[in-house]
Amino acid sequence: MEKIKMTEWKEVKLGDVCLDVSYGYTASATSEKIGPKFLRITDVVPYFIHWDDVPYCNIPEDLLERYLLKKGDIVIARTGATSGYNAVIDNDIKAVYASYLIRFRPNPENVFSFFMKYVLKSEKYKDFIKSNVSGSAQPGINAQVLSQFSFSLPPLDVQRKIAGILGALDDKIEVLRAQNKTLEQMAQAVFQSWFVDFDIVRAKAAGLPAADVCKKYHITPDIYDLFPSAFSADNLPLGWEKKKLGDMVCNVKENIKAGKETIIKPYVPIDCISSKTLTLYESKSGEEAQSSLISFRQKDILFGAMRAYFHKVCIAPYEGTTRSTAFVLRPYKQKDLSFSLLSVFQKNCIDFASMNSKGSTMPYAVWDHCLSDYQTEASSSTIRDAFNNIVEPYLDKLIENSKQIRTLEQTRDTLLPQLISGNIEV
Repeated sequence: MEKIKMTEWKEVKLGDVCLDVSYGYTASATSEKIGPKFLRITDVVPYFIHWDDVPYCNIPEDLLERYLLKKGDIVIARTGATSGYNAVIDNDIKAVYASYLIRFRPNPENVFSFFMKYVLKSEKYKDFIKSNVSGSAQPGINAQVLSQFSFSLPPLDVQRKIAGILGALDDKIEVLRAQNKTLEQMAQAVFQSWFVDFDIVRAKAAGLPAADVCKKYHITPDIYDLFPSAFSADNLPLGWEKKKLGDMVCNVKENIKAGKETIIKPYVPIDCISSKTLTLYESKSGEEAQSSLISFRQKDILFGAMRAYFHKVCIAPYEGTTRSTAFVLRPYKQKDLSFSLLSVFQKNCIDFASMNSKGSTMPYAVWDHCLSDYQTEASSSTIRDAFNNIVEPYLDKLIENSKQIRTLEQTRDTLLPQLISGNIEV
């Protein structure tokens, strides 16, 4: 390793080292697989893009080249609570970007995009965003202002070395994220099969051999015996019933004032809860927790009540603090955790919360006599217990991975400022 000569580093502005700075395409996404992927502001989770969840866009052919993303492009969110969120396009997927995103295309002759990925994670960048976001109803930041962000740029070979060191940690993080996505898919698949499609009940009703049913649906004979083999007049499995959500979970309102207790705990406002994932990946320093605070425990369910249609539902991996813009839901019985979590995560529940929200500009879900009355999928207590025995280990692994990710991120974030400032040899 060699000591970097700081005289070789240059202070530059973001806009000056990019070949192109452009706003995205104004259009609506389509669920049909027509045209390229359509990257929206909600798809840019800080530093990661989960392309499987990105919809499509039927863009005219004559506009495609103008908005087509290329590997190495940087996209930055320009409005709302996610202003400044950014990600580097790390593959050659065919995709265009929406109007609430700004594309910066670094000049590859003197800038390595994946070095820029870490510059845009730095505290200096975050402070720049905080200082320059403006507007009250819809705060945001524009391309002209973002282009003025200045930073120290080392020689290209040094940029690559720094990106390699930090990238190795990010690779480990991404492996754990991929594991969590698989675990979530497994949990949701079991929920869908048992409580939505009634696969096992239908198989028993059809007279299929028990051994074949157990093999096909990966269950033991003991679990097989718990399922009924017929349906009631209302087409529910015999003996099963729908439950009010409020009969299964309590909306915890453990209000707490900012102070010594909140400072030492992770702070999870609603913007830290990612859409459409059961795993909580982000948090803020407890020092940022100031008002309308609510405590939560490990394995509580956090439900984004403000703009519920963003589908923000996760399991808490630790004790912490959130704000009143999120519901903290706690099962009355621990064995109902998995069923309750997957129930509120269902699109039907999110749609119910959205349709019954109050307020137009900033709609809030209502708990009392509303979401608390939401009817879960039909079940019985013995089936819910069996479901929890299968799924809770998945959730425990999610939590374990989440904590490992948090540790790796802390290591990366400790190294990051030292590396990008030239204080550590590479």
